[in-house]
Amino acid sequence: MIAFSRIKFFQRSLFKKIILVLSAEYINLGVLFVINILISRNYGITEMGFFNMSYAFSQVFIVGIGGAFSPIIRRDITNNPQSALFYINKVLAIRCVIIALIAIFCVIISHFFFTQTTSILLLLLLLAKGTDSLNETFFTTFQSTQKISVYALIKSSNAFLSLLLTVLVIFYEKKIEFVYYAMLSASFFTLLINNYLKHKFFKINSYEIQQGSLTRYLILETWPIALNNLVFQLSSRINIFTIGYFLDDESVGVFSSALMAITVFTAVSNGIGISLFEKINKLYQKNKDLFFYALLKILSYYFIIGIIISFLYVSTIPMQIMLVGKLPAYTKLVFIIMGLGIPFIFVTGIIGNVFTIMGRQKYGMYLSLVLFIFNTLLFVILITYFSHIGMAFSFVSASILQLGIILWGVYYFTKKIC
Repeated sequence: MIAFSRIKFFQRSLFKKIILVLSAEYINLGVLFVINILISRNYGITEMGFFNMSYAFSQVFIVGIGGAFSPIIRRDITNNPQSALFYINKVLAIRCVIIALIAIFCVIISHFFFTQTTSILLLLLLLAKGTDSLNETFFTTFQSTQKISVYALIKSSNAFLSLLLTVLVIFYEKKIEFVYYAMLSASFFTLLINNYLKHKFFKINSYEIQQGSLTRYLILETWPIALNNLVFQLSSRINIFTIGYFLDDESVGVFSSALMAITVFTAVSNGIGISLFEKINKLYQKNKDLFFYALLKILSYYFIIGIIISFLYVSTIPMQIMLVGKLPAYTKLVFIIMGLGIPFIFVTGIIGNVFTIMGRQKYGMYLSLVLFIFNTLLFVILITYFSHIGMAFSFVSASILQLGIILWGVYYFTKKIC
């Protein structure tokens, strides 16, 4: 019988890895949070609402499709570090094609639905997120080859540079579009640095694979994850689009303010999930039939941590509202209700890649499709009948549903294997 308790999750090296990953994630999210505050206080809550609408649109397509490569890169390079340079070059090429196609799609739909100014802002942010997607190829490779310090330094520097340029734009009282240019410039500069480090750290070696074979392999391995991510991003961002359609940009700004704060408070879960990826993978490989129960035991402790984080979030709501600036009267209640979803979001962030570990990427795709349908129905129905309070309860309900379906899937497939 395998004793799961013998697996030491918090060894010194793992603890250091978690700290570095969390530092980079928190700095990145913290800077985005500050940029939102700066936009709100200097350009208005409506402009902040549009910024988040554009950000959500970019996340859906850039992260939804391009982000599918990260779990595969992490898994394969961890198993064979010699393949790093091959994966970097091939994934960068594929992601560039994806970004170009999405940019063309954006230009076409903008011509019919948006003004020229709005179209330019949307395209700028989409290109900025696309460049971030290229940078993510390097970041994932740095993590997989144990260059965690390099990853943390470069990603944090990118965030600080973006913030610095945004502050300069506001200091010189430039128009809102210069904030978008600032984010794109910071991402492009980081891409140049990453490309330099690629040649410094990774060399052509004895690892041999035909480029065409690698392309086919990546496409076959990632298309279920890409569809999964795309539908998941749609399901998690449908709230922004629904609120914008049924209510207004001000409501989007309020919801986005709460969502950004929750994201900052729960960012630690993503870092823990990345750091524990290898350990959870070993846990699954050693004893698949007991994997669900071992995972559930681990997650129960993190759920308690999530509850504590929820209390911390609620206790700082007055400060959050003060930072954002002038907000409507219903804001505090919306913030409090949305905070109820934090424990579920926290645990979900830790096991987000569990189906990749189990080799069940297609199930993740079906899961995301179910979530998309339910999230859409929840937000449309509750916002229609309960307005702003409905959007908050929809968020909590969707968070609970997402975790429930993931755990059911893990249970189902571990029992199916036995």
